[in-house]
Amino acid sequence: MRKKVSDRDRINDTCALNWSKTNRNFPKVVENVRKMSDGKGIDQNLVEEEFNAIRVTDANSAAPCNSVVTSVDFSYENVSLLLTAGFDRKLRIFDIDGKRNSLKSSSLFEDLPLRKVKFTSSGQILLSGKANFIYVYDINKSSVMSRVDVFGSEILIKGFAESPNTSEVQTTSIYGIGRTLSVFSSRDYRKVATLNVSEDIVGASYSHSGRELFLAGSDGKVCTWDLRKMRCMDKKSLVGSRKVTALNYSALDQLAVGDSDGVVNIFPRWKELFNDSSQKELVAGEKIMSLKSVVDGVSYNCGGNLLALSSSVCKDSLRMVKQPSCTICSRWPTSKTPVNFVFCTTFSRESRYLAVGNARGRVLLYSLR
Repeated sequence: MRKKVSDRDRINDTCALNWSKTNRNFPKVVENVRKMSDGKGIDQNLVEEEFNAIRVTDANSAAPCNSVVTSVDFSYENVSLLLTAGFDRKLRIFDIDGKRNSLKSSSLFEDLPLRKVKFTSSGQILLSGKANFIYVYDINKSSVMSRVDVFGSEILIKGFAESPNTSEVQTTSIYGIGRTLSVFSSRDYRKVATLNVSEDIVGASYSHSGRELFLAGSDGKVCTWDLRKMRCMDKKSLVGSRKVTALNYSALDQLAVGDSDGVVNIFPRWKELFNDSSQKELVAGEKIMSLKSVVDGVSYNCGGNLLALSSSVCKDSLRMVKQPSCTICSRWPTSKTPVNFVFCTTFSRESRYLAVGNARGRVLLYSLR
């Protein structure tokens, strides 16, 4: 059996050679070793950070999805309620206790394969899919309150973001395929404004106050919009991000940006950065490089001290990161943690549970200690 040779051994073996005669890949090896030595590479994050996650009964064991689980979310008002949704067009709501996880209700939406579904801070549920409208669902009545036509018939919804319950004014921003975003009042879902953006939107997240909206474009840039004036305050290029695929803002004033190469860039003190108009290009404070494929899941817990990263492209691509230290929990998940292809993650409001929706229609539930 051939002995495995490390990057450092390869570098040492070339010390006495003419560099021009060495393998053309060695410069990349040297760069990797340099990053290891100066603390800017992945090894800086791969420490044995303690993280206790105990698997309990699957959240949707009483009624698994008959498709990929595209959305999973815990309620703001009733912390034991969890919803699941998927391409089987069904919204299911469970009462989570970690043991029985009983099914409370199930609703079929025949005209809407569900892509993104979330509880609102006002106790309703927003449902979106590959269509030009959303549904507002009443939990207590288990019925649709209203249908909101967001765009014209030619524009389909890609996603939405809702301002946190700490916001001065509650709004919901819905973006579609193309350069289209509309802002609605979260009280009655009347349109407040339409934002004219310069690039296709791939992700959106609100600031803690709800006054700012951060938009990631397909051009690898992040725009900060002032929703009081409905104008773009600043646009920053993210150095090293070839194509942004996901972003999320935390309660600790961190912006996490995932890209198509599997890299997640962490920008601490984000408000300070976007307020500095002299800086047009930003270098990440930390880089997390433990995923090997496109990052499409970036989820913070409510306190911002836990960050779940995932990719639905590769099997078992789930990582947990402690914040603000930005250290990866290397002992979890393990090779025996059956997460499968991860499509969505969420934390309960008090961070008691982590729920993971996968391609097998299951929502794995972990008790966090």
